[in-house]
This record gives sequence, C-alpha cells and structure tokens, in this order.
Amino acid sequence: MPQGLKNFIAELRTSGEARKKRYLVIGSAITMSVVVFLWMGYLNINVQNVSDTERTDAAPEIQKNDFWETMKRGSAILYDQIADLIGKGINQKKEIIIDTKENFQSGELAPITPQEIK
Repeated sequence: MPQGLKNFIAELRTSGEARKKRYLVIGSAITMSVVVFLWMGYLNINVQNVSDTERTDAAPEIQKNDFWETMKRGSAILYDQIADLIGKGINQKKEIIIDTKENFQSGELAPITPQEIK
C-alpha cells in the first residue's frame, strides 16, 4: 500500500465522526455509481447483441425499451416464476406411509416381561 494512502487512513482514523461519515457517504456514492454504470454497460452490450430476427420472434409487438419498462417486465416474469414455484409446493400431494410392524419396535432388544410389584 502506498505511503500516502497509509497516512490518509491513519489521519482519517484519528479524525472526528463527522469527517468519517462524510467520507463514508462519498465513498458509498462513488462505489454505487461505478456499479450502476458497469451494470448499464453490460446490459447495453447484451441488448445490442440480439439480432433483429430474434427480436421479432421473441416479441412480435413493439415494446418500449426504457429502463422502467424493462424493470417492470423483468419483475413480472420473476413474480410469475416465484408464484408458480410456490403454487407447485402448496398443491403437491403429500404422503406419509406408516408400517406399524417395523417403525415402533426394535427387533434387537429382548422383550420386557411384566413383573408383579411387591
């Protein structure tokens, strides 16, 4: 780690809480911005790779391609998949098979004979 960065961190550790919070907020905002821009670039590359024939086959009607419309369509698909998964779990028939001969008796133990209490 460069010496200047070490000095900055040491100085920040000894500084007041207000300064630490300010650097935390600024650092978080910068990190979130970088992540969002990388994510948008990734989506932009993937959307451009779809050919025109694939677009017409997948979606015959013309749809808006702005951010909120994409988020709405994606969340609707996710909601449908989760609802199907939960519905399958609820509607699935459940069975319990009980074999009374084997379940509650152990063949290895000697039988207990009753004795009279005196």
